Amino acid sequence: MKRTHVMVMAGLFVVVAVGVAGWTVWQQPAVLGGLLPGQGGSLLRQADAQAQAGHPDEAIRLCEQVRREHPEGAVASEAAWRLGQLYEQVGRLLDAQEAYQQAGGGARAQEALQRVRVELLFSPTVGARDTTYTIQPGDTLAKIAKQYHTTVDLLQRANHLSGDLILPGRRLKVTTATFTIAVQTSTNTLTLEADHIPFKRYRISTGANRSTPLGTFTIVNKVPHPAWYKVGAVVPANSPENILGTRWLGLSQSGYGIHGTTDPQVLGQAVTAGCVRMANADVEELFTIVPLGTTVTITE
Repeated sequence: MKRTHVMVMAGLFVVVAVGVAGWTVWQQPAVLGGLLPGQGGSLLRQADAQAQAGHPDEAIRLCEQVRREHPEGAVASEAAWRLGQLYEQVGRLLDAQEAYQQAGGGARAQEALQRVRVELLFSPTVGARDTTYTIQPGDTLAKIAKQYHTTVDLLQRANHLSGDLILPGRRLKVTTATFTIAVQTSTNTLTLEADHIPFKRYRISTGANRSTPLGTFTIVNKVPHPAWYKVGAVVPANSPENILGTRWLGLSQSGYGIHGTTDPQVLGQAVTAGCVRMANADVEELFTIVPLGTTVTITE
């Protein structure tokens, strides 16, 4: 059962549908009243009304009509953006990904596209970088993960598995993408790449006074809820003084790693002792996706 909340903000209707599958925001922007006149703008306004009335299928039909009749220009981009939101709302994630790709290179479309990429990765939907695997007698999740250079966490997440038990004959979705990580210290960004194509970008903190090592490294260990071993003390995982946050991905450069934080307000700044800090939700996401041996390239 979804709960729908309607708010009025600066003359715009914003509808938020909250459900077990996540949340979707439908926003009617002011540009439809001025920058997108004519038949295309009129159809999009009708689509807005249908979406707000709880009829996403009819809204999708109208937006698809706009894209057929106006394949280029601002109307086409706006229709693609609308379709991305609607497809995401009804669980058509592959269609949502395609729509956001066609919505232009603006920040809102890129942010939505990155979000849907992760939703797809974590869902049972099989995409271009995935395959299906039939479980054989004697298989374990760890064995399958090693075979495909992925993680047990990702296999569980994508296949809605609550534990390690698997049964022969069942088919699993398995990602075949090779993930790598690129860190840029000058912009304090970390980019997760899939087959050398940007997949998602994260805001991070890096070392003060250029203390983050530059070069190419690998992830050599992964620790959930890490203890912090500092000079003269061991700070347990549940301590508010533990600066490592909820996850640790250790690099082949001894003493350095990618980890969470207890101080997300300083993300985007060069403030660490050399490690890469991420928001806890972001490092948990990364932890699920990347296996041991993942390449991490750090540049200025």
